[in-house]
Amino acid sequence: MILWELFLEFLLIGALSFGGGYGTLALIERAAVTSHAWLTAAQFHDLVAFAEVTPGPIALNAASFAGYTAAGIPGAVTATLGCVLPAFVAVTLLALLWSKYAAHPVFAGVLSSIRPAVCALVLAAFWSVFAESVIGAGAVNAVSCLLFGGCFLLSRAAKMPPAAVILLAGVAGLLLL
Repeated sequence: MILWELFLEFLLIGALSFGGGYGTLALIERAAVTSHAWLTAAQFHDLVAFAEVTPGPIALNAASFAGYTAAGIPGAVTATLGCVLPAFVAVTLLALLWSKYAAHPVFAGVLSSIRPAVCALVLAAFWSVFAESVIGAGAVNAVSCLLFGGCFLLSRAAKMPPAAVILLAGVAGLLLL
């Protein structure tokens, strides 16, 4: 029964998530933490960290982690397949349509109207992780705020590669937190 629930939830997540992995994190949190309690809030934040540092798409890594936590290896496979199936079908159909109707203005209109929804989903995922990591149990953690600001500056202003920022943040967290 749980495998079927995992498949259906991640099929829905895969069907509704546009804009990449960060856009899916809010949907995964709702399904895995709030609706089904497959994960605790702490496990979800571990899932976010795990999905970001492992190779591959964030959404699929997150689906695999959530499925594994809920039902072991069969759960990981089931959640991952559910998550990827809508994209596979959609890309196949879009490729067929694109080759025939690429110049039509309706395509451009539909794709540009999805952008605000994607931004909202990414912001929701960011706020969930930020609030838990920096604000915590009602009090602002000054060290976490400084680490966040430093990592932001390193990635944006100094154009440091994400892997290097993550590695430095891990070392700083180990030493300071």
